[in-house]
Amino acid sequence: FRHIQAKPSNFQENPVPLQVKPKPKASFGDLPLPAPRKRYCGSQNEDREPLYVDPTLPNGWSRSVSQRKTGASAGSWDTYIHAPNGKRFRSRMEIKRHFEKTGETAYNWQDFDFNPFGSKGQLLPEKAETSLMGGSAVTDEYNI
Repeated sequence: FRHIQAKPSNFQENPVPLQVKPKPKASFGDLPLPAPRKRYCGSQNEDREPLYVDPTLPNGWSRSVSQRKTGASAGSWDTYIHAPNGKRFRSRMEIKRHFEKTGETAYNWQDFDFNPFGSKGQLLPEKAETSLMGGSAVTDEYNI
């Protein structure tokens, strides 16, 4: 069976093409230029100190943080996490692949923090010590 659908009453077999008016061409001199996009370089606060010791790492694991000295990304930070066997990882995906390859199930690859300043609320060792004593780094430093 062939299904035939009725055409609506306002249907035109050969519709009239729409008339489109061409837009006047503007020269590049007439258009305002957008502001140049700034390259994202993380926080511009130069006073931030990186998290060299991460207390959330499992026993035997460590981290190292280094700042790039030259090139287009000079000033950026690189974070490496070191396994107890000495293997160095640059990202969570590297840790995930390593865990899959070795069958590691004791640790979750998503729990490792590669943010050079810590993204899990870790405190720098001197600030953690101060907060445990109930003071603040600023008041203790200046004996306030």
